[in-house]
Amino acid sequence: LHEVKQFVEITKKMSNIASSTNGTTKNKFGQPYRVTKEDAHQFWIRKFGSETIIINMNLFFNAFEQKFGKIANSQDKEDLSQHIDITKSGYLSIYSFDTFVRLFSPWKSALKVWESLAKNHKAFKAYMTYDEASHRLSSQKYKPKSYIYRMSTTRSGQWAIAYKTENKVLQTIPQSQNLADALIQGLGDDLYLHPDGQIMSRQQLKEMKDNLIKLADEDVEEVEEV
Repeated sequence: LHEVKQFVEITKKMSNIASSTNGTTKNKFGQPYRVTKEDAHQFWIRKFGSETIIINMNLFFNAFEQKFGKIANSQDKEDLSQHIDITKSGYLSIYSFDTFVRLFSPWKSALKVWESLAKNHKAFKAYMTYDEASHRLSSQKYKPKSYIYRMSTTRSGQWAIAYKTENKVLQTIPQSQNLADALIQGLGDDLYLHPDGQIMSRQQLKEMKDNLIKLADEDVEEVEEV
C-alpha cells in the first residue's frame, strides 16, 4: 500500500507538471493561459505580470497575504501551501493557481472557503486517492451516511465525494455545482451526515448546513456580479 501511495504521489506531480507545461503555452489564437475566474486572473496579472507563468511560492504568499491578510499560524500557512503548490516544488505555475482557484472559489473569499472546507472540516482529505477513500470508508467503524471529500487526483480542479450507503461505498464528482452546494444537497438527501465517520448532533448538522449555505451564497453573488 505504501508503494502504491508513493506511485500515485509521483504520478500526480508529473501529471500536474505536464498540465502546467501544456496549459501555460499559448493557444492557436496566440493568447496566453487564462485563470478561469476573471478576478483571480487579474490578481495574477497585477501582481506578477501578464507574461509570468511560474513564480516562487514566497513571492506568491506575499501577494496573497496582501490581499487576504497575514496568516499568523505557521501550520495553517504550511497546510495552505501544500494545497496550492501541488508539486511541492516551492514554485507555483499559473495552471496550479487556477486549479486552487477553481476548488476554493469564489476568489474574493478563497481564504475563508479554504478555512471552512479544508482546514476546519473533518471530511476533507486533501489528495487522498479513490482507492484510499474507498478503503477508509469500508472499515466497519464507519457507519452508513459517513462521507469524506478530496481534491481529485485525476480531474484537476474538481472535488470528489466518497460516501457510505447501507451496502457499499460510492464516489461522485460534482459537475454542475460547487462543493458547498453538493454537500448541502447531500445533507438534504440524507446521504452526507457523518464527516469522516463522526456522529453529529442535529444542532451540529444545522450549523454545518448554515455555514455551507453562506459559502454557496457567496459564489452565487460572484456570478451575479459578473
